[in-house]
Amino acid sequence: MIASMKGTAGIEYETGSEPLALAAIVDLMQPNLIRITGVVPYQGSRAVELTSDGHQFGLLIPEGGEKVFLTGPIDAPPQSKNARENLRPRPFIEALRWEEGTMRATTGTGPANASDTRTLTVDVASTENTPSRKVDVVFDLTKGVVSTLTAYDNTGAPIFEARYGDWRTETDPSSGDVAECFARHIVLVELQQDYQVDIRITDLNLNPPVPKSYFHPSPPHGVPIKRLDMAGGRSNQ
Repeated sequence: MIASMKGTAGIEYETGSEPLALAAIVDLMQPNLIRITGVVPYQGSRAVELTSDGHQFGLLIPEGGEKVFLTGPIDAPPQSKNARENLRPRPFIEALRWEEGTMRATTGTGPANASDTRTLTVDVASTENTPSRKVDVVFDLTKGVVSTLTAYDNTGAPIFEARYGDWRTETDPSSGDVAECFARHIVLVELQQDYQVDIRITDLNLNPPVPKSYFHPSPPHGVPIKRLDMAGGRSNQ
């Protein structure tokens, strides 16, 4: 995906009061490989990059006027005092790719024609790196699309919310057939990490050949590496 990406965050991220606007390239391969590269417009330099091969993640971020590369297991708990070091790929993966779940209940006020929305509560089973969780999926009945997805942790606290708009059908270039319908506007709100990312997709390419090695976390040459361990600490290299 080629997109424009605008992020806002709490003061703990020390990003200033203005939203950070970047051009973005987003690659996603099922089930859990992702690479998001944010580029400063008209400069071509990487401002941030978030990568995961499904086991390890890499995060390239600015720190003290320089760049640093964080890496560790994908399920490393976010316990750093530096809020930017607590960013993880999982919310982005779940916002862009919905996992299969078991429907628990349907909610809504009154009969179907008395409300513009319906909410499905879905139980998503645990995976190798992700615990089981509850997800609320809100359907916009007037448009026939999903408008909001909210995931909760095992205590019932919301983890993140993804809002969807500008749904369009896409064509699979390998077959020429109309494939699925995709949202071109996605707003990811990380409720526990206090940041929000607004993604507007301008170009979407389905099933291009991308090697799995492309998703392997690797720092740019000369950039310091900080390794995050399972206990939330870190070591420098």
